[in-house]
Amino acid sequence: MSRVSLLLLILATFLLLNGASARVVNLNTTGEFDTIQAAVDNASDGHHLIVNEGDYTENVLLNKTLTLTANGTVTVNANDTNKPVFNVTAHNTQIRGFTIINGSHGICLDSSNNSIISNNTITSKDTGILLEYSDNCTISNNTVVNNDKVGIHLHESGTNIIINNMVTGNNWDGIGLGGIGGRSSNNIIINNLVTSNGVGVNLATNVRGNIINNNIITNNRVFGMVLGEYAPNTSITNNNISNNNGSGIYLYGSDSCTISNNTIT
Repeated sequence: MSRVSLLLLILATFLLLNGASARVVNLNTTGEFDTIQAAVDNASDGHHLIVNEGDYTENVLLNKTLTLTANGTVTVNANDTNKPVFNVTAHNTQIRGFTIINGSHGICLDSSNNSIISNNTITSKDTGILLEYSDNCTISNNTVVNNDKVGIHLHESGTNIIINNMVTGNNWDGIGLGGIGGRSSNNIIINNLVTSNGVGVNLATNVRGNIINNNIITNNRVFGMVLGEYAPNTSITNNNISNNNGSGIYLYGSDSCTISNNTIT
């Protein structure tokens, strides 16, 4: 470990143990802020912000390459319910450990590549986690629950990984991919629990080469999984698909797909 990394680790430990009075702390500058947005506005690319335990009412524009980490139980409630709680327009960002509620979307990655969304609990008035034109991102270990429309949606976004999430109680799709431009391709959906949604996993239109592996897809109200028009070269393997109304897997207009070693009941 380099001397700089060691010093940052020591500083982070000190602030976590002793900085509870500060709402948001920038580990790189030791700056302290009352709101997440103020901390973002005063940060530079590459900085790490610690958001200490408490309730925050705001919509955050994350337009820099930053890491945001919740320390303890941190709830971010939308100030404007017609906007995302976190709107991310920078590459290589990380959002970790928050409870996020009442935005139009919980987290929206808008042309944000190589970002990581992990260990959050998200409930929104539209989509929990939305990717728009965002590639090579990782969505992991989140609880995406009771969103009014879709749990996790990839629109014109490719080569992303959706892994180890619990996606439950969303009115439309648990996990959805789509976009007429064909960019929502070559994504990997693996090791997720997708339950009690409208459709469990919906590959809607013009999506290619996606991998759906080792998921539990159960108790969804319409179908377990749908492959719509022009979703060729999809690989569906080793999934447990059970107790869904309608079909376990429903294909229309898609060819050259691999469906193997699934348990469908």
